[in-house]
This record gives sequence, C-alpha cells and structure tokens, in this order.
Amino acid sequence: MWTPFMGSLGFSNMWMLENADLFGVGITVMGSGFCGMYGFWGKDKMPCYFLNVYAPCENHGKQLLWTEISNLMNVYGEGNWCIGGDFNAIRNREEKRGRSFDDLAMRAFNCFIEETGLVDLPLRGRKFTWFKSDGTAMSRLDGFLVSTEFLINFPELIQKGLKRDISDHCPIVLISSSMDWGPKPFRSLDCWLELKEFSSFVQEKWNSYKVEGWEGFKLKEKFKLLKNDLKKWNKEVFGHIDRKLEEIRDEIKKLDDKAENGVISSSEIEQRQTCFQQFWEWCSRKDSLLFQKSRQKWLQEGDANSKFFHGCIAKRRKINGIYGIMKNNVWIGEVSEVKTFIKEYYELKFQEDEWNRPSIEFNDLKQLSSEENNWLTAQFTEEEIKEAVWNCNGSKSPGPDGFNFNFIKRVWPTIKKDVVAFVKEFWVNGKLVKGSNSLRKVMAPIISQNQSAFVGRRHIADGIVIANEVIHEAKKRKRPTLIFKADFEKAYDSVNWNFLDLMMEKLGFCLKWRRWIKECLSTSSVSVLINGSLIEEFSMKKGLRQGDPLAPFLFLLVAEALNGLILKAKEKEMYNGVVVGIEGLEVTHLQFADDSIFFCEASDENIKTIKGILRTFELVSGLKVNFFKSALYGINVKSEEISEWAVSLNCVVGSIPFKYLGIPVGANPRNLSTWTPVVDCLRRKLSNWKCDSLSFGGRIVLLNAVLSSIPVYFFSTMRAPKQVIKLLSSIQRSFLWGGKEGDRKIAWVSWEIVCNSRKNGGLGVKDLDRFNMALLGKWRWRLVVEKEALWNRVVEAKYGFRRRRDWEGREVKTNSSFWWKALWKLDEERGSNEGWVYKGVVKTVGEGNDTLFWHEKWCGDVPFREKFNRLFRLAEDKDALVKNMGEWRNGEWIWKWRWSRELLGREVTLVQDLNSLLHGSKLEQGKQDSWRWKHESKGSYSTKSAYILLNSSNRETDARRFTYEWWGLQAVFTCEGWKHLQQHMGMVQNKKVKEIWAKHNTDLAKELWLVNPREACK
Repeated sequence: MWTPFMGSLGFSNMWMLENADLFGVGITVMGSGFCGMYGFWGKDKMPCYFLNVYAPCENHGKQLLWTEISNLMNVYGEGNWCIGGDFNAIRNREEKRGRSFDDLAMRAFNCFIEETGLVDLPLRGRKFTWFKSDGTAMSRLDGFLVSTEFLINFPELIQKGLKRDISDHCPIVLISSSMDWGPKPFRSLDCWLELKEFSSFVQEKWNSYKVEGWEGFKLKEKFKLLKNDLKKWNKEVFGHIDRKLEEIRDEIKKLDDKAENGVISSSEIEQRQTCFQQFWEWCSRKDSLLFQKSRQKWLQEGDANSKFFHGCIAKRRKINGIYGIMKNNVWIGEVSEVKTFIKEYYELKFQEDEWNRPSIEFNDLKQLSSEENNWLTAQFTEEEIKEAVWNCNGSKSPGPDGFNFNFIKRVWPTIKKDVVAFVKEFWVNGKLVKGSNSLRKVMAPIISQNQSAFVGRRHIADGIVIANEVIHEAKKRKRPTLIFKADFEKAYDSVNWNFLDLMMEKLGFCLKWRRWIKECLSTSSVSVLINGSLIEEFSMKKGLRQGDPLAPFLFLLVAEALNGLILKAKEKEMYNGVVVGIEGLEVTHLQFADDSIFFCEASDENIKTIKGILRTFELVSGLKVNFFKSALYGINVKSEEISEWAVSLNCVVGSIPFKYLGIPVGANPRNLSTWTPVVDCLRRKLSNWKCDSLSFGGRIVLLNAVLSSIPVYFFSTMRAPKQVIKLLSSIQRSFLWGGKEGDRKIAWVSWEIVCNSRKNGGLGVKDLDRFNMALLGKWRWRLVVEKEALWNRVVEAKYGFRRRRDWEGREVKTNSSFWWKALWKLDEERGSNEGWVYKGVVKTVGEGNDTLFWHEKWCGDVPFREKFNRLFRLAEDKDALVKNMGEWRNGEWIWKWRWSRELLGREVTLVQDLNSLLHGSKLEQGKQDSWRWKHESKGSYSTKSAYILLNSSNRETDARRFTYEWWGLQAVFTCEGWKHLQQHMGMVQNKKVKEIWAKHNTDLAKELWLVNPREACK
C-alpha cells in the first residue's frame, strides 16, 4: 500500500506491505500523515489494525494528526491496534539530546498516548532513532505504539533499533519473540488458600515428612518436599482455573438445556445451584490470582478480571522483560549468552576488591548500653517470632523457596513448631538473623539527628523542612552559602562487611550480635530473575541485599561514619556549617539513608574538607560518590567562584530550587511551576485508558490510592495555592465521571457531596484542600511533642515560638518562610473550624514538671494568662511550672499563690474562680506531663482524624439517608447504585437548570431512596 502526502519539505511517500500468508487485508484507510489496514492475523483470524505514521514537524500539524488517529480509533473501537512510524515527537527530556525541548509538543504527544490507552514499548538496542548528520543532536522519534489488547495477545513483543547506515533514521523492527528462558520458579498462590481442604492437605503432608539433622536443615528440606507435593496437587486437584470455569459453564448449560426441554428433578435443581456457587468461588480464585500477578493492591474486587487488570499484568511484564543485551556495541539475543553475561556482571559487582582498607578511629560516637545489648540478644519467644512473621507483607517478595508470607500465616499452626525450633536453635549457634524489629528499637539513641531515615519518630519530610529553612535563612541574612548534594554510586551494593562490623563495634554492639550479622551476610547468595526464570546462584562478598528487612538499619550504621567524620572536621575547625537563628544553631549536613546534603559557609577550606571527607569515607566503607551526578549550589555566591569550586569537586553547578527526596527544595509554593510534578503525576495516574478500563467503584478507589504516592510529600511540606487545588480537583472530577480534561461530562452530583464521607452520603473521595491542611497540621502537633528533634530545634532557633510562648502563632513575621507561615494560618481557615489545630491540642498534666501554669492550655480551652489576665499580670513568677504552684501535703495537692502585691476585692473573686476551675484538676505523682490530640482516642495526632474534623463542616444533604446499608453490599454494585440514585436526586433538584425530567425515573428513585437498601436490591 502506497500513500503520497504533502510534508513540510514537499511531497513524501509511505509504504505498507503485507504478507498474505500471515495477514488478510479487509479494508484500508488513509489520512493526512498516516495510512492503515484492517484485517485478520494468522490462522486464528485475529482482527488487527495497523497504522503507518509520518508526523509533520510543526505542532499544529502533529495535533491534527493525533486528533485524526484518536477519532479513527474511537470509530473502530477497542481492539488490536499497532501504530508505528516517525512520530516526530518525544515523551520526555531523556529522549532528546543536543537541541532545545518543545514542552508543548511533548505534552500533546503524551496526552494522545494516554487518551488512546496506547503502550509505548521499550526500545531495545538503541537509545535514539534519529541523528543529526554532524552528530550534535539526536532524538527518539520513531517506534511503535500498541494497544493493551495487542500486548496481551502478543506478550513477547519487543521493538528493536537496527543500524541506520547512511540514513539519519534507524530502522525499527517489531518482533514477537517466543524464546524459552528456562523453567519458572515455584510460587505459592494466594488463591490456593481459599480452598477448605488446602490447610488439611498441607498439615497431612508436613507431618508425614521424616527428616533428620539440625533444625535449619529439617525446615529447609520440609519446605522442599512440600513444594514438590504442592506442584502435583496444583496440577491434579486444584487444576487450571479457566478450564474449571469452562467445565462449570458447560454443566450449567447442560442443565439449562434439560430444563428447556422438560422438567428437571429437585436434585438437578440443587445441582445447578451448586454449580452457580462453584462458579463464583472459582471466579473469586481467578480474581485472587490476577491480584497477585498485577500487584495492584488498591483495586476493587469487581475490577479484578477487567481490561485494566490484564493490561497491568501485560505492561509490567513488558517493562521488566529482558530480550537481549548490548555488549560492546553488539546485540546479544541468545538466551544462554544473556544469562551468562548477567550472572558474570552481577557476580563481579558483588566481589570485594582484594586489598586492605584503611581503618579509622571514632571516639565520639554514641554507644548502646549493656541493657540494650542484653535486650537485643535475649532469647526469642514464640510471640516475637509470630509477630515478625505477621509484620511481613503477605503476597509480595516471596523467598527463594517460593512460599510467600500469606502461605506462612495460613499454615502457621502446622509449621510453627519447626520454625520456632529453628529460630531458637539459631540463638545458640547463630545461623539466622532474628529480624529487624529488635534492631530498630535501639537505633534512635545511637543514630545522629541529622539522619532521618528508618528511625522511629523521624520522617522523610524532616530533612526537606530543614533544607528549606536553611536556604530561607541564608537568603534572608544574605550569607554566602554553599550546598553540596552528594550522589553515592549503588550505595547498598558497595558496603564493605568488615567496615560494617567495625561500626557495630564502635557503636557498642556486643560480640554475639555482630557474629549473627556476619554469619547472615557471609552465607548469603543471590540469583537474578530474567523473564521469570532464575539464573544460577552466586555468593556475595560485599553489599546489603535490598529487600532484606535488616538492610536499611545496617546501612544506617555504616552511614553514621560519615556523620562522625563531619563532626570531627567541625571539632577541629576545618569545616563550618550554616548558622541558623539568633541562638546560633549550626547545620552542617542532612542524611536520609544514602541521600546526603552538605551545608557550609562559602570558602575554599570547606570545599577541600568536603572532598577529603568523602574520599576518606570511600576508602574505609566502600561507598563512592559519583561527583559527575552530584551538584554544588550557591546562595549569595559569585558565579565565577562557584564554578571554580565545582571544577575542584568535579561536579556540576546546580540552581535553586533543586530536587531533594523528590521535593523541589527552595521553591516558592505559590508558583504553579512548583506543582507541575504533582499535576503530571495525577494526570499520569488517572489516565484515560484507566478511566475506560475501570468500573465506577474502581475509579473511586484509584482516586484515593494515587494520593498515597507523590502528592502526599508535597502536601506535607507545602500549602497548595487555590488554583493548584482547583486544577487537581478538575482532573479528579473528569476521571470520576468518565470525561477528559477540557471535555467534561455532566457531573450529576456536586464535588462537595462526592467528597463527603460515606456516612454523610458521599463517596469518601478526598477533598484535596482539606487533605493538604490535615497533613500540614501534623507539624503543629510535632512542634510540641518532639522538642529535641533537629528540625524542631532549627525552627525554634529561627522563630523562637516556644521561647516567646507563642502557641497560637500571633507573632509570625511576614519575612518567615512560606512553610512556617502556612502552619500558623491553618487555624484561620475553614470557617466553623477556625482554630481547629490550637483547640485540638491540649496538655494532660501528671506531676506538672513540664507544663507552664499560665502559658499552656492544660485546664480548659484557653491558657490562664488569657482567661485570668489580671491575675497573670500580678503573678510573681509568670513562667512558673504547674509543680511550682503548690505542694503535696499528706498525699493531697494544695495550690499556693504568690502575688506581686496584695489582692483587691475583684481580684480575690478571680482567685476564687480560678480555684473552682482547678478543683477538678488532679496532679499525679510519678506521671509525666503529655500532650494530647483530643480528636483521636489514642491521643496522638493522625491525619485521618484531622481530615474527618475538617470535613465535618460539609453541609448535610438528603444523601445522608444513604447509610452504611449500601456500603455493606458488593463494592461495584454499591458504587453504581449510589451513582444512579444520586443522579435521580440531581434530576429532581436541578430539573430547571438541566432541563431534565423523567417522571417514572424520579418516582422510582424516590421509592428506592425511602426503602431499606437491602430490600430495594432484592
């Protein structure tokens, strides 16, 4: 098929050739910039659509082409679509080099792909497909886009870039590979657990195994024997799910045919009911299997066997698939060669260099106490072992034997005895690590406050807040400041085991614990999974296994050495950090695992010290900084100076704002550009193909699920402007009602009702504005309960709110940081909930040794300095603690007042009122004072309780009668029922506006609305 068309450089031609033995052409189509064929593929006559594209260079022409192809796909509907050619567009900045980026064209191309639900296949063999003749510019412009259905039917599909010879474009070939990558490893399936007889089968087999030897060997061999028996059981008893469903359908059809031709017996009626029950049971098992394969845990049950689910599975396989390796510019596609290359690569990667690393002395590190060591190495109890198992994720990351923790938990009564015996045996001979819980509980005292990862009561956002406040301080004080962001190369994989042991010794870990860790590391082996098949195992000589629950905590022990080196340099006055606030708190660095940032005064000496510290750390620990990927940032520093220092460090010069832990540090949250990652993330997560592939209930769950990812970090550290909230809510609304941005469908229910809780007749979709406030509110809570945290000391040094007793933020200055001002403005928002944070945080007094009598809110809703201001001014000690305002006599607390002068008549009455108010307040000896969030039963602030509080101001509607009765029904029906009933209510309430009136539907809605939901559903 040949198509001429007018391009930007004149007439161009496109060709499409078909092999009649493989593809039978039905119809052909042509358009401006594309030509296509519809026909049938292979012996099975699979209907397929193939389009050949040659996109114009100008944006307007490309947009017309995307629109024309989208319309064509809408006309012909879903199916096996394959679109290939020169798209003249890129998807991200990594796909272009040497030329400026056209963000508008890039967004339009991405929007086209998302709206059509097409999949951009990974390009194998090359990074770019177009090259400028002089080699100064290159882009990935060519390739294939396929539909999810096409990917499901051709699961081994890959696109490969070939040699371009004299052309400026590379040929792209689409290959459906069916190579055998070897046997798939055993995996326990969660759907097995739904069979009643499964547990008894495992129990019978497990108890029948007679294995001799030490407990670890016995446990390993029993799992090995059980694996073989389960394979046989799966094949002979459980069977193929789709085949089982087909057999049940056939049986139901047979009974239906018999009923049509005559009367069937009561036993046959019962048999048919049994078939229906079995059918739904096997459907549930298939759903469970697809859940496990797709790894999309947020999905509604009714969406489990949907197009979306199958698409997730196909896309995950495609992204994770390896179909060849580029070695020395030569493509290797043979299975055995690929496996050998990968094994050799990783085996070499985890080998420690054979040389003696220098040692280093740390004299100022904090150490574990003997009590903590005794607790850490205490004998394991059965309850601790069970708790460790139950704390593990059930269906993800199964061990090398293939048994996941859902399986372990289900058969725990059967295998418990052997597991406990094995673990207790380890306590004696040290062949297994207990788990991460014990180590985690002793980390806080020995890990510096500069490290905010994996330690209790420290959060990823702590470092972000500190970095923002330091940058704000440097700008405000006009101090020349340098920030160096270090990028460590494969940090976890590079840890030297001897250095880890040295750090554990320096931090006070006992010999027994160190031997356990050493045994665990030295006996470890790994294998790489390639396209579902394992390669040969090999031993590790260095590094920590990512995914091991102990690995993050062990890495912190190694990273603590970097903190020690910085503190030693500071002690010797070789390194000067950034001074914050009038109290002179010095911030030198921040760490989140291997993400490290240095803050220092702008000087040659500091740059030399940073370089020396990192080189020393590399030599002793094995962790090497990739200076090429690291960056140096300057504040109030001349460009010539910072460029010179960057050359010295061999790094790039960066600009503020920059990304740290995924958040733009130093950015202005009022600028829309700051929120671009959140908007793009939401658009990506709520793409149109997901909207078309999910039920209404599935879309609701996804709306809330995406808020658990990137936006949470932004909302936790910044107050979103109203226009950003409006834009994000618009994307949410369009997704929920099945429309597109700029092409909205009618929303029969207001967004306010949708964001109501289910109890109040809504869908429980999060209101982003209130959610943002609830997340920020937690900082106000942490301000009073985490006084010693580094981030808290930084803001206290800058703003002195605690020093000034400013619990309501009345003295927040206009030149404070955006984050600090946002925290104290929270109380001014939401109308009826004004002051919601301040009123919600109260003090519970024990002995009264940590509560200011006059300044803090511990008895009543306001501090005594406000309620009894006249007495406060007369108080002899205005900063007195509660415990200093009285004394214990014969086990009873007696208040004692000290005034600066003798009280007058009105003042005596006020004291009597104060005594009456205090009469119900009892101090308790031996009990510490504590803060309490009164909207949570446990007393600690939670985002959930704060959001419920903020959302409680939503107006109540007739929909409140739509009670939990509905939500007790099956999820998909419940959501659909809610939608239709709300639409009918909308017709009644908005008939004049929308000119919709359907009397019989309205009457039906009223009837359904007023009866019990379960009765209406019968």
